[in-house]
Amino acid sequence: MTKGVWAATLNFDQSTINVSAGSSFQVQVIVNSGTDKVAGADAWILYDSNILKATSGVAGSYFQSASIDVNTPGKIYVGAVEVDTATYKDAGTSGTIATITFSALKNGSSTLVFECQDSGETSKVDKYGDANVPNVIVCSQNGSSTVTVGSGSSSAPTATPAPGSSANPTSTPAPGGSSAPPPSLPKSGVIDNLINAAVPGAGLLIIGVVLKFLL
Repeated sequence: MTKGVWAATLNFDQSTINVSAGSSFQVQVIVNSGTDKVAGADAWILYDSNILKATSGVAGSYFQSASIDVNTPGKIYVGAVEVDTATYKDAGTSGTIATITFSALKNGSSTLVFECQDSGETSKVDKYGDANVPNVIVCSQNGSSTVTVGSGSSSAPTATPAPGSSANPTSTPAPGGSSAPPPSLPKSGVIDNLINAAVPGAGLLIIGVVLKFLL
């Protein structure tokens, strides 16, 4: 069904948010009635649960009542409505239907978006007093909010050794060279042993020469 000039939308109070890891922050969910009187709204909000965690929600004042569910990681539901069926919000008005508190888990970036489609779990804005056209939201005009935690990048990964390799690197021999360790120096005492072996041999030589002359 073509939405015509209907222009009801959902948005956030901030389009960009910068926080540090470990901190908490809040985001307001806002409805704009567009060209129609409206009596309620459903907002399905998606986010990256690796970067952020929705911890709580508080009803806003635009509609008389709101129900908020933050228990599903990566998804938030806000259902707001005028309890008195005789009341509504005028066309061209806007206001907060919920305030969501988030915790920033780690460095990175996550964009808050409204899940908005033709069926299923979809965001919508209910037109007042018209059962034939209950939903007047224009999905393509919904807003978003980009949350940057820290530098916006993940922490530096730890280098992992390749399979079968050692975690402690060793020196690599030059091309054509041997990887065998260099020969070690002679142990202490070897020279002394050579001298001790040579002295008796020299004495026997001298005795042999003397006997040769005597005979």
